[in-house]
Amino acid sequence: MTQDIVLIDKIIEVCNADWLAQTATSVASADSDKTPIFVVGLPRTGTTLTERILSSHSHVESLGETLFLEMVLLGESGLGGTRKMTPEAIGALGSKDMDAVARGYLDAVHYRLGEAPMFIEKLPFNFLYLGFIAAAWPQARLVHLIRNPMDACFSMYKQVFTWAYPFSYSLDSLGRYYVAHDRLAQHWRTLLGDRLIEVEYETLVADQEGQTRLLLDQLGLPFEQACLQFDQNQAPSTTASSVQVRERVHTGSVRRWKRYDRHLQPLREQLEAAGIRVE
Repeated sequence: MTQDIVLIDKIIEVCNADWLAQTATSVASADSDKTPIFVVGLPRTGTTLTERILSSHSHVESLGETLFLEMVLLGESGLGGTRKMTPEAIGALGSKDMDAVARGYLDAVHYRLGEAPMFIEKLPFNFLYLGFIAAAWPQARLVHLIRNPMDACFSMYKQVFTWAYPFSYSLDSLGRYYVAHDRLAQHWRTLLGDRLIEVEYETLVADQEGQTRLLLDQLGLPFEQACLQFDQNQAPSTTASSVQVRERVHTGSVRRWKRYDRHLQPLREQLEAAGIRVE
């Protein structure tokens, strides 16, 4: 848990405005006719829903969730034997060529790509690497899902992720991680500006068509009716939301945490103490 927060602190330190200005490259994008869309955010915040909506578009395909980006970043860090991202690897990446990251990733995913000009990489925790993504792909689309903090934490808390997100198994760890995640989100907003497309889960499920049209416009895509019928998308889904994506959009999960307000009070107090607004 502490290591996760130290990692976020290191990312904020390394991926600053001066670094981005010095490392951003357009070489890799010139060599590829594919535009990546990175859909990121905490687990259970609507990343899979957004992926299904977008991948129903005729110009977009989805790779699902892969670990290729982190794998390539670790390899480019030069720290041999590292199997999980560390603050040391982030520090080393600060002086590396991001064009090599772009090329390595595109080489790794090439066998999965079809004819569509845009493809989705939807691993929630690529959120940690948005700075490196922005530097490596000036043309990449960056879509960040946000959700009510209490609903996001509660939904993670009641979901069994095996060991994918170990911080999600106690309310205290969830609260501490969410506070660090929020700090990183604020950093990315400042660093990336309009490049960061943010989608609010509650607004999306309340106004599916309006928000879908807006998102497609931000991505430079024409509206297609199929995006509103994502539940008919036959592509497989292996995420924790694999059942929900076969359903139509609904608002049944909005403010669900309030049913358990008394039990979640320690988490609420922890978030509010950090200045995070809870509704």
